[in-house]
Amino acid sequence: MSERVDKPLLETTLREVKEDIIESRNLTIKTDNLVKNLSGDIRQIGKRQEMFEKKFVFNSVMAYVLFSVLIFAGLYLAFQAQVARERSAVEGANVRIGDLQHRVEELESELQRRREAEEEAYAIYRLTEEKKHDEVLARFPSVRGKIVNRAEKELLAADVDRINRQLAWDAFEYGVRAFKSREYEKARDAFMKSLRHVEKTHYSPQLEWMLGMTQFKLKAFGEAADHLLKSLDYKFDRGTTNEIVYHLAVSLDRLGRYAEARHAYEVYAQKFAYDKRAPGALKRTLEFNREGIKSEGELQNLPALKDADE
Repeated sequence: MSERVDKPLLETTLREVKEDIIESRNLTIKTDNLVKNLSGDIRQIGKRQEMFEKKFVFNSVMAYVLFSVLIFAGLYLAFQAQVARERSAVEGANVRIGDLQHRVEELESELQRRREAEEEAYAIYRLTEEKKHDEVLARFPSVRGKIVNRAEKELLAADVDRINRQLAWDAFEYGVRAFKSREYEKARDAFMKSLRHVEKTHYSPQLEWMLGMTQFKLKAFGEAADHLLKSLDYKFDRGTTNEIVYHLAVSLDRLGRYAEARHAYEVYAQKFAYDKRAPGALKRTLEFNREGIKSEGELQNLPALKDADE
């Protein structure tokens, strides 16, 4: 009876063991699969970690490179700005140096001109003391503008003016003597020299009158008319005014300036009606009238003729 009981039990036990074995095997297979899956997952995780590490290293390197580039660019820009500032400062300094050099050159040139002017002024003083008047007058115009010292310039100008007046008077006196000696060319040259030295003097009326008469004697009627007309701006005695107006009328007549000549003849005939040349002047006036030449001029309003009535 016991054998029959044990056999089923054994079979059951065997069956259970077999099931347990099968179950263990399945469990082992599952475990193996799980281990394999876990191993694959671990490998995937390793690969991901490796890729992450590579990407992190790459990003770090790129960040470092970018940071380095930015730092270098910033330093480069700062360096360039500093270089630009220094270059601008150098250029400004060069400009100032150039200005200073130019100013120094101007000052040296001015000092040289002053030295030359002082030397020339001293040379003129020496010529003045040596009475070399022609040289003084020739050199003074070129030196006058260079002299800086005002007192020295005025003193030198006063000396030159005195020389001019003396030479003008000497030339005038020589011209008068030559005119009286009928040396008209010498008289003309002397009178012209006097005018070149001093244009206006206390003897200008006599100078203009005698120069006009000298030119008339030399048949230079244009110059004669000019100086005789100028002389009428001054007052003379009646006899001199007579000579001036008559010779002015003749000079204008000879020049073909008939309208002005007629006026001069008319004034002469009116102012000096009793002069022996008055009939001739009146006759010439009538000839102009027949020729239809009208009178032009206002000689009667000039100073020499206002008080010349009979």
